[in-house]
Amino acid sequence: MNTCNNLPLYLYDEMNEAEKKEFELHLKSCPQCRDSLQIFQEMRRFKKVHSAPSEIIASVFEKTTKKRPFFTFNKTWKLTFAAAACLLAAVFAIPSRTNVKAVNLANAEVQLDEIISINSELDEIEIDFMYV
Repeated sequence: MNTCNNLPLYLYDEMNEAEKKEFELHLKSCPQCRDSLQIFQEMRRFKKVHSAPSEIIASVFEKTTKKRPFFTFNKTWKLTFAAAACLLAAVFAIPSRTNVKAVNLANAEVQLDEIISINSELDEIEIDFMYV
């Protein structure tokens, strides 16, 4: 196996001790690997990773993982739903009162007609019994 291909393994410390010693011996005899190693090590020095303060990380974590309800009712929505409910109640309540009165009057007329017809039938039956 070509030892030059092991440069990334050496850079990221992914070799065991025997492999590391073998690669270090190779570095002494291979100027191309030495130059590549030097370039990568300089790049690593310039590429220092800075972390945000732990308070900021905790704050971001809390805000992004906090479970929120699907829909929250704020004052505007509450007022809107209350107004809509009142409007619907008024729309359905007013016509239903007039309809109930109209139906009650119609039922009263039908009942009065039935009472009159029943009364006349009873009169006829009573007359028939009187003459029998």
